[in-house]
Amino acid sequence: MARDFSNPKKLGFMRFLQVIFSINILLTLALSVFLIKEHYTLDFVDVLDYLNLIFEAMSFWLIWQRKRAARSLIMAFSLFNIVIGVGYNLGQGDFSPLDQLLDSWFDIILFLYFLTSRRVKAVLTEPFTAEVKREELAREISYYQPRTWAFWRNLIMYFCVFSVVGHWMEAAYCTLIRFGLLPGIYDPNSQIWSDWLYPFPVYGVGAVACVLLLYPIKNFLEKHIGSRVVPLLISFVVNALVCTLIELAMGLALNMDYALWDYRDMFGNFMGQVCLQNAVAFGIAATLMTWVIYPAAESGLRKLSKDVVNTAFAGVCVGFAILVFLYFINVALPGVSVTSDGADTTIEIDVGEMMGGAEDGSAAAEGGGSAVAESAGGVCVAEGSTAAAPAEGASAGAGLAGRDEVALSSAEFAGQGAFAGEGASSSLAGRDAVVGAGFAGRVAGALADLSERGAFAPPSFDLSCVA
Repeated sequence: MARDFSNPKKLGFMRFLQVIFSINILLTLALSVFLIKEHYTLDFVDVLDYLNLIFEAMSFWLIWQRKRAARSLIMAFSLFNIVIGVGYNLGQGDFSPLDQLLDSWFDIILFLYFLTSRRVKAVLTEPFTAEVKREELAREISYYQPRTWAFWRNLIMYFCVFSVVGHWMEAAYCTLIRFGLLPGIYDPNSQIWSDWLYPFPVYGVGAVACVLLLYPIKNFLEKHIGSRVVPLLISFVVNALVCTLIELAMGLALNMDYALWDYRDMFGNFMGQVCLQNAVAFGIAATLMTWVIYPAAESGLRKLSKDVVNTAFAGVCVGFAILVFLYFINVALPGVSVTSDGADTTIEIDVGEMMGGAEDGSAAAEGGGSAVAESAGGVCVAEGSTAAAPAEGASAGAGLAGRDEVALSSAEFAGQGAFAGEGASSSLAGRDAVVGAGFAGRVAGALADLSERGAFAPPSFDLSCVA
């Protein structure tokens, strides 16, 4: 009685292969966690093993989906491993037929099994059909709706996210250069290796450009060309060309002195601004973005409710704004210096510099004082010299004409205190009340007020806050 191999639930040896593939993937990734940078090197065999890991993941998925392409992929990659192994050993002058046979036994078994097995031919029957392709294409075309708020909302989120993710991608790319897998210059002091949340907006712009410019081209090619491979290849070439032209334009505008990058020693460079290696890398990244990442992200977001996505949008925007203000926008206030050693934060205020100096003709006398304000959050200590109006009978500014004196004294505070002008104006006492951490701001306001009246020369004033 002939055996029936057509039952798609009975994978036989292919199920065993799925188990082996999954175990190998998990173990290899887990062991990779314990590799410490600068304590290991990747040789040719290691790179080939990682490449096989990717192949195993793809094969696992295709078998799971019963795709006919699984048979061709596994046979092709098994043959690839055999040929590469033979070529490598011949190049090393260490070729032995018996050793090569032992090294390649698993690939030989895979190749022969998928070449001859009736179960494989009976079970792996699902094609990449035209119907499935049309459905997928219609769905992906529907993602591109620039007249809707949802389209631009998602695009803003992609810009924010990929500005940071692009930093990590460049670090991964430079890591390949570091280990000699790609040619290039490795700079251990680059911004790439510090501040891992430092956004690189150029990658956010790149992601947006992929969606606005390259994604419609990909859809057009798929719609008018029957196969999948040809549109993919054409899209890759177009993506690489567009990205390279953008880099060339930026280089001619901003990098004529080669201060930002210099490819003059790279193979296939043009004017030292672009090179073949980067063009291929840009093509791969842009193709992944247009063919895989963007459609998958849009599909995932459409499965969420509008409120969830809008909430996530608010969080992403505020989070990115925090990074921008931390790393890019740093406003220096005159007379204010903020320093931190990781544990304590110190704020120094030079009131004289902050107010731009005293008005000409103001009378001043040397004096000194200190004020301490204690609060639940910490202790603020103000130290410095105060210049007050001269003793009784001294002439004051025009704003205090008819008044005999203005004297400024400092008081010590416990929890809250008062810093007030004495003798001339009772309103100053109410205005200059200082409570807790608001001490510095109120003192500055009082001094500014007196300076405007022409009767007070602002002091040099330092405030140190220890939390």
